[in-house]
Amino acid sequence: MTDPRRSRKVVPSACPAQVGNGVEISSAIFRFEARPCKEDGQPVTEIFAFFLAPDDDDAESPLQTETFVVPAGSPISSLGLSCPPGHLDAIAAELRRNVLRCPCTLAGRCPALDHLPLLEAIEHAAGKPP
Repeated sequence: MTDPRRSRKVVPSACPAQVGNGVEISSAIFRFEARPCKEDGQPVTEIFAFFLAPDDDDAESPLQTETFVVPAGSPISSLGLSCPPGHLDAIAAELRRNVLRCPCTLAGRCPALDHLPLLEAIEHAAGKPP
């Protein structure tokens, strides 16, 4: 059942991967996660991001990017683990632009939320002053 307080849908509303997630991308809160962990006994860094509705404190219906894993100590791991707030704003802005421009023609996962656009956003943000 749809919560009447959540009348907004994800933009673009035609995206089959996003309809019903309850997040309006243009006003959503952005969260970025980069955390050390182990995969098959090897140290790695897991990186992903997500958007939450401003009133969604319990992360009920986040719009999440695909998670990717990189070796611990790699350049991308270092960028993710030490990302300053100014870079996070740039990453969020680029991901929002990607979602809003996405033609959303695939029946599965939204290509704007794959791991490659997130990786590109991290790299682009690293080239900007924090």
